[in-house]
Amino acid sequence: MNRGWLSPGRAEEVCRVKLRLARNGIDYEIDRRETARRRGRDAEGRVSAEAGDSPPNPRIG
Repeated sequence: MNRGWLSPGRAEEVCRVKLRLARNGIDYEIDRRETARRRGRDAEGRVSAEAGDSPPNPRIG
């Protein structure tokens, strides 16, 4: 997203992360607490996932 490969919205959807604006006011960074909360809901089945979704990338969050 910071390099224009993915939009912030698409990155949140595909990677199941929560982004926030970085301190420099230009770039984005991963909100680790909200990402963990989002992924926890995914694991508990409270958030429906479409068939074929890949598991979250542990290197991202």
